[in-house]
Amino acid sequence: MQRRSGAAARATRRDEETKLLSSAFIQTHPVPDHPDQFEIAAQLRHRFYEIGGRFLLTELKAGLALLDVADTSQNGAFNERRRALALEAYEVVADRLARICTDASPLTVAERSRIRRLHRQLGDRLGRQPHGA
Repeated sequence: MQRRSGAAARATRRDEETKLLSSAFIQTHPVPDHPDQFEIAAQLRHRFYEIGGRFLLTELKAGLALLDVADTSQNGAFNERRRALALEAYEVVADRLARICTDASPLTVAERSRIRRLHRQLGDRLGRQPHGA
């Protein structure tokens, strides 16, 4: 009988130690509240538009830089390639503008305005008409 009570006492003591350690761990390593699926979807959507906006700005800046180099370079073959890449950037952005630069996108008005301004600038330098004109 004493063996059983001794084993039971050790088990109880281990359980108490485990609870104490668990409690201490939880206090030092709190588990964050998990956002619901709608919050996660909203965060992902915002991040998607944020990255998309940065992509468009980068593409436009690259296209304008390629034209700057082509305007100052004497190498005709490379300049044709640079202009072709700038045109490709213009067309990629035109396609994406229709999809992510809506008034409903989380991009700020300033970001949308900057993207559209750079797109027009690139189009003007390439001699392209804006879509819908």
